Amino acid sequence: MPMGLILQFGRHPKLSLAEAKALFPDTKFLSRSTGESAEADLRKVMVLGGTVRAMTEIAEDVDRGKTITDYLERTGLGKVTFGLGVLDSKLTAIQLERLGFDVKNALKSKRIAARFITKKQLLLNGATVKANRLADKNFEFVIIGRKIALTRAIQDIDDFSKRDYGRPCRNTKVGMLPPKLARMLVNLSRSEKIYDPFCGSGAVLQEAVLVNKEAWGSDISQEMADCTNKNLEWLASNYRLEVKPHQAWAADATEINSLPERRAAIVTEGFLGPALLKKPGSNDEQEALSKLNAIYSDFLQSVSRTNVSRLIICSPYYVGSEKGLNIVDFADRLGYNIIPVIGETSYVYHRPDQFVGREIFILER
Repeated sequence: MPMGLILQFGRHPKLSLAEAKALFPDTKFLSRSTGESAEADLRKVMVLGGTVRAMTEIAEDVDRGKTITDYLERTGLGKVTFGLGVLDSKLTAIQLERLGFDVKNALKSKRIAARFITKKQLLLNGATVKANRLADKNFEFVIIGRKIALTRAIQDIDDFSKRDYGRPCRNTKVGMLPPKLARMLVNLSRSEKIYDPFCGSGAVLQEAVLVNKEAWGSDISQEMADCTNKNLEWLASNYRLEVKPHQAWAADATEINSLPERRAAIVTEGFLGPALLKKPGSNDEQEALSKLNAIYSDFLQSVSRTNVSRLIICSPYYVGSEKGLNIVDFADRLGYNIIPVIGETSYVYHRPDQFVGREIFILER
């Protein structure tokens, strides 16, 4: 019988944990590194953008080979397909592969045909798990310290990629919010109604609609508002959804007078600054931060007049110098509190090769 649920987070575990806590506020997460919990609902877990695997614990402090062999034997199947993985363990890839073949041979002695999926690495990637159906029809066992867990669900990275690269309107010149991060921001909002005043090509609206939320957007550029509407039409067609027409319109985010719905939360990524082809010098960086602070200050003053109670803001963060905007000061002046979901004032998100990443704040009043 499963003893607990374990979530494997992606590259930004603090942000992923904050997302999980926002979506499952009554759940006690026991470990920050993997997100272990005995209470979260497995059926809902994979709407999380920052969780790549959901596993259930099947045993602890046991003979690994015998436990896995016995588990597969108890399925009553004459032929099984399985894979192995390691999280938080001192096992090497060679030792893991040897364990897999030991299990295969033990099953053979019991007249059970076994196919062992191995890629000579510590953990199979999502594409391999999906291709071999190791999270549903077949089996993937993951060793986590002294525990053995069984993979129950895997993030559908192909689906996220489809919504990123497959949508009809993309504009790399204005920057694009990754769908996985957009999903995380939507989940952090804890709101059923979402408004994005810097909607760009509509990633936030897409992810909000996919998890059954009402969503609206605006952008200072009519071209980008049209782009969002075109992408939402594509989304409705490809995912068989009902999407209201013209959910995005042209508007200046620094001149917002009202919300499209009074209970809507604002979920947005503002302007990140000019695209950079090389690491910026300190003077260039300081000049950019000064201009960006002015934009975000005007934006927050504008939205404060709408009486919005919750904002999820994604703002620029210079990775090399570890400098971001004065969001904390702006929020304090306007009567907003920074919400530390897991004790963090903000959450940084960036790829290893980026000069400008993103800093995420949760504001409430």
